[in-house]
Amino acid sequence: MFAPLPEAKTYLPGPGVCIYCTPEAAGRVTLTREHIIARKLGGALVLHNASCTACAKIINKEIETPFLTFILLNARTHLGLPTSRPRTTLPWTAQVGPEVPEGLPKELSGFDFQEALPEDYYAKIMMPILSAPGILSDKALTEQFIMTGVCSYTEPGSSPPPGRTLQVLPMNPAITCRAIAKIAHGAAVAEFGFDTFEAFLPDVIMGRTKFISHFVGSSKRKGRRRSHLHRIWFDLFGGLLIANVQIFARYGIRPYQAIVGRPKPEFPIWHMSSLRTVPTPRQ
Repeated sequence: MFAPLPEAKTYLPGPGVCIYCTPEAAGRVTLTREHIIARKLGGALVLHNASCTACAKIINKEIETPFLTFILLNARTHLGLPTSRPRTTLPWTAQVGPEVPEGLPKELSGFDFQEALPEDYYAKIMMPILSAPGILSDKALTEQFIMTGVCSYTEPGSSPPPGRTLQVLPMNPAITCRAIAKIAHGAAVAEFGFDTFEAFLPDVIMGRTKFISHFVGSSKRKGRRRSHLHRIWFDLFGGLLIANVQIFARYGIRPYQAIVGRPKPEFPIWHMSSLRTVPTPRQ
């Protein structure tokens, strides 16, 4: 099965339950719309009536703020993606030092930061390449991430500004994989329905499990440049529903894979397009 999502679509009326916690909350909490890919990443896929306030706060604090504000700050600034707090300068480091500027992740300790104007700061996208999700090869549960490389895009003809030799782009596999899981789960609910598969990813998204690498990792496919900024498509393999999430597909960044769950009998066997689903009787 190959089911690509469109670049922009509004899914109505939505599931009517929070897709991250339990359906028992239906009718007792206020539900908000969910941007499947964050609006601040240029996402235009919107799932209505899909997230409760409590879950939205956790996602914003633990996933989207560090992912968008720190990890992808350079890319978002140079690509002119939406922001509520435009940056007039961006952090650089040229030497090792003991302090971390207020608001930056603790894993950046040991660097001495300076600020540079965005126009003096070359554009770069860097994403970690991880091992494939452990569940695909029946690996034992582990809290560890195996990082096998870095997939990057650098603006053609760019070079570091004079006097600056190191650009710090934080890479946190846990935050990155939780962000990918959030995109994958929301896209699957939007396209296939809330009750058509046994969901694996809500515990990953909400931080209720440490075995993130069992469900999310990098694809073995190399990143091919696409016309869309981001790209999502689905596969069925070994009885599992797999979401392929290519952030910055336009720049050839390698896709990630998230194991969305196990299809139920209600799951549509063949998905013709993003506009219609054709259920086929099982043999």
